[in-house]
Amino acid sequence: MISLIIILMLLIFILRYDINGKIKYRNHCYFIMLVFFILVAGLRYRLGVDTTRYLTSFYYETPELHKLSWKNLELGEDFLFTLLNSVVLTFGGKFYIVQLLHATFVNTLIFKYIKKHTDAIFISIFIYFIWQYALINMEEMRASMSLAVCLFANDYMLEKKWIKGLLLYAIGCLFHASTILVMLMPLLFFLRLNKFGIVVLAAALVFGFMIQSFLEHYIAFMEVSDTVDEKAANYINNERYMESQKNILGYLRAMILYGYAIVSLWYIKKGKAHDCFMRLEPLMMVFLIFAMVGIGMPIAYRFVRFYVIYCILFLSEFIIYLFRRDCSRLGRYVIYAKALVIILPLFFLIVRGRMKEETWVRYHPYSSIFDRKLDKKREIQYSTYDGGRPGFDKY
Repeated sequence: MISLIIILMLLIFILRYDINGKIKYRNHCYFIMLVFFILVAGLRYRLGVDTTRYLTSFYYETPELHKLSWKNLELGEDFLFTLLNSVVLTFGGKFYIVQLLHATFVNTLIFKYIKKHTDAIFISIFIYFIWQYALINMEEMRASMSLAVCLFANDYMLEKKWIKGLLLYAIGCLFHASTILVMLMPLLFFLRLNKFGIVVLAAALVFGFMIQSFLEHYIAFMEVSDTVDEKAANYINNERYMESQKNILGYLRAMILYGYAIVSLWYIKKGKAHDCFMRLEPLMMVFLIFAMVGIGMPIAYRFVRFYVIYCILFLSEFIIYLFRRDCSRLGRYVIYAKALVIILPLFFLIVRGRMKEETWVRYHPYSSIFDRKLDKKREIQYSTYDGGRPGFDKY
């Protein structure tokens, strides 16, 4: 029910502000949606497989402040996230305090970043909500904090403010070790959607299938640190991360979804969009590279997530352009109908992924810390993923 309320509110705001260009109370409505996004994620109760693992770790593995050591600063220990948990635990806080702080940090930065780069703010957070919100807020808590920081680091790198960018990347590494690879991505910021860029995307697609086989056989020989090595091995061997070894329909769905992303970039570029927005083209290309790799190598989705906001921004600009096309020859409602015909398959593909029973049950029905309802199907799934460990009674 709460998700339906948010979706209906967003659709109203999209029509009023993004499509019809109204201004009055626009910022107030955007702030209201931010509060909703924070509270829904922050006050959740056992939604998301990883949430139960973070919960168990909080009560049984997190050291209090005076017990933190230099070992906690090692690569892969995700020191800043551990520190956040440690502070809350030391001062007697419950895990939902961590959730609220996390949701506030991540969503505030994402909302700020979206507003910085596009006027289509409500369609952007609408796509974010139906596509990535649950994963970013209820599953990958450490990585999502790094993601939010890296968005602004990417901007600094585009502006050639190297020190500020590298500093934020370093902070991101202290939230999640995978940010190390993200730090290398500015080397690809010369890429554009041209003939060479298309060749790179095709090569990335082939590379994904090739590297997956390599990782399965040689992950044991990778040596970064004990913690990082253990996590990498777990991702490779865990069926959950390999569940997108797709059939032909799964591959087709992924190609169509990312095809929309490519078309949106091409369309906006062809329309000679403002240089301020098109500065994000290299970041969209990085997203597409990871997306192509991820079709063959599912573990790459973790890096797709770091750049998915750029896909959302370009899709939003593309959608709003379709709705705002010149109506002098065609009536407004004809324009709207044509736009809907073009974009509905995109939303179908996004929602279809969320509607799979295995995914749906992780987040629906919604349960909060106030009612603390346990869903039988959800708990059975959690036990399958070793997520039903002790801790829920202390929430």
